[in-house]
Amino acid sequence: MKTSICKIFALFFFMLYSFTTKAQYQSIDSLKKVVQSQKEDTNKVNTFNAISLAYWQKDNYENAMQNAQNALSLSKTINFKKGEGDSYFWMGMAYGIKQNPEQLRYHLNALKIYEEIDNKKSMAECYEGIIANYMFQDKYAEALKYTYTLLSLKEKIADKKGIADNLSFIGIIYSRQNNESEALKNYLASLRLREQINDKEGIAQSYLTIGDVYLNQSNFSESLKKYLAALKIFEGPGIES
Repeated sequence: MKTSICKIFALFFFMLYSFTTKAQYQSIDSLKKVVQSQKEDTNKVNTFNAISLAYWQKDNYENAMQNAQNALSLSKTINFKKGEGDSYFWMGMAYGIKQNPEQLRYHLNALKIYEEIDNKKSMAECYEGIIANYMFQDKYAEALKYTYTLLSLKEKIADKKGIADNLSFIGIIYSRQNNESEALKNYLASLRLREQINDKEGIAQSYLTIGDVYLNQSNFSESLKKYLAALKIFEGPGIES
């Protein structure tokens, strides 16, 4: 029994949702009031993209797209490269969980701009969108290539949690390719790092994925041990239910 595709999607959209916390949540109505009074400058671009994010969080993809397009148009007019990259990014996100080649195109456009201005944090977020798109298309080789690139970037910016999450996801991709030895290698590396930073939820997730490998190998006793270890953490303090 292989790791279900649902687990993959759940993990990746957890990763995608996690970076939206970079923008403090504001209501759509309050953001609309702000954008109406702003000059045609970088602040207005950022507000349009914030509105796009807010609509995306509510699964209102049509309005998310419209506001990202507004941000893109103004960004190009005032030559605001960061805003242009963000606009392309949110235009890609506006496709939601649909398998659409336009989503990938927009994220690749965003990545090109982020690379030009050397914005590593935004590059990392963009890689996650690209990887998710390839995963939805079952293009595991392409997804793996970008995941390793993302891992290298996370290492450069010393994002230990990001490194651990990426190692775990590399393991999931290898598992989808029926390469359980490489999957286990990356799951264990992820677990060691999560233990170092005391990421309790991450440790529990590592136990689950390691348990999946043992289950796939018909090593039922070891699989059960890992699942029980994960359950103990999830039932303990410090984990949101």
